Amino acid sequence: MWYDTTVLSWQIRASPCGYVIASYMTFLHGLATCVIIFAIDTFTFLCLRRKIKELHKDRESSASQIKILKDNIRLYIQGCMSAGLLILALTSFHFFSRFASTRLEKAATNTFSWQIAHILDGVILITFNKSLRDAFLGGMKTLKKRTTYIRSLP
Repeated sequence: MWYDTTVLSWQIRASPCGYVIASYMTFLHGLATCVIIFAIDTFTFLCLRRKIKELHKDRESSASQIKILKDNIRLYIQGCMSAGLLILALTSFHFFSRFASTRLEKAATNTFSWQIAHILDGVILITFNKSLRDAFLGGMKTLKKRTTYIRSLP
């Protein structure tokens, strides 16, 4: 696999080995990884949902327990969105690039789609992480000056 600057696209040698690398090692491996992520996340979400129902029945459940469960649900949604974005990037790389006829169309479906996927993954991360969002968006506003007084003894 190499990047060909004449066509602005990743190239794979036209051989049985190249086909295996393109089909199984990159696409199916990435797709299987995303399916496993979805399965684990969905199983975890169902367990969290059951736990929330139990906590709502129990009137003595603490607010901190409910807050932790809501944070975990937010992490579930973030994980699903990131995995879905990876599936879209893999699909764009392996399938949409076949319909591209010009150099720039191939570059857009291959290289730029991955760049956009990474940018959107960062947006997802910042959107779902409040402390990171506060540091990123309001970094200079939230910094407070601290004054330290040192007292010396005579």
